[in-house]
Amino acid sequence: ISFLAADEYQFSGIVYNHHMSPIATKHSLIAVASKSSTVKLVDLKSGSASHTLKGHSTSVFTVKWSPYNEFIVATGG
Repeated sequence: ISFLAADEYQFSGIVYNHHMSPIATKHSLIAVASKSSTVKLVDLKSGSASHTLKGHSTSVFTVKWSPYNEFIVATGG
């Protein structure tokens, strides 16, 4: 079995977690938690890292989109 990657994204350090909103209708963003102190939002439609969310002082270990609001994402470090 062989797989063909549709897109590739570069992240500095280890990627610990990622999550895509299960209810989103207005965006196709994947939130990515990594060894970096920021969360990257990767836009599957444009193929780019569309936003960088700052606020942690160390690594971000988890991300989770709200099951009730497609524009709210929680992070944990």
